[in-house]
Amino acid sequence: MKKIFTLTILMLFITLGFSQSRNKEQGDKLPGSVKLNSGEVIEGYILRYSKIKSQKKVHFYKSIESKDYTEYKPDQLVSYQVADAYYQSLPYEGLTQKTKVFIERTLAGKVSLFTYYIYVEVLKTEDLQEKPESKISLDFDGKKLQGEMIMLKENNEQLNLTSMKVVMGFKNVMSKYLSECNILSNKIANKEDGYGVLSIMKIVEEYNQCF
Repeated sequence: MKKIFTLTILMLFITLGFSQSRNKEQGDKLPGSVKLNSGEVIEGYILRYSKIKSQKKVHFYKSIESKDYTEYKPDQLVSYQVADAYYQSLPYEGLTQKTKVFIERTLAGKVSLFTYYIYVEVLKTEDLQEKPESKISLDFDGKKLQGEMIMLKENNEQLNLTSMKVVMGFKNVMSKYLSECNILSNKIANKEDGYGVLSIMKIVEEYNQCF
């Protein structure tokens, strides 16, 4: 049972394809914007960081020539965008997962997918590289990464896919979370083939097409 549970957790880690060399944009000021907690959006330039560092802070410049910057932390912003990467401030870290961090949106829709990145070494799962379903990617600085998926609906209802309640009670939790799409919700609740814990992308795509 423990082995099955561990494998399920590992399969809920995803990897996006990054270049195998240092990203040329890292350390550059790129066009971007920040959305303050007040709702105000300010456009300017943002210093491009690695995937991990981008989750912790933002250095915002009013112009590309400016040397002075304003540093923002996750509790100071609703979201920010740098080039084509969109980050939203969401509660995720800490024992209760209530500490806010900037998390990158990797799929937008009625329900969006966000990816929280951690270094592979933190996972302490050396055998992860041996599993074809658990491929390893690289951060901009060449360090190995894994991504944890988070679902977020338009009403800001958040579901952390690596949480115990999702892994242990997937059909009940997910069918309730996506209950606005009755057909899909019933497929999940009835444990139909292709609508289980390992079919997240298919489920999200079908939900987004439901409206």
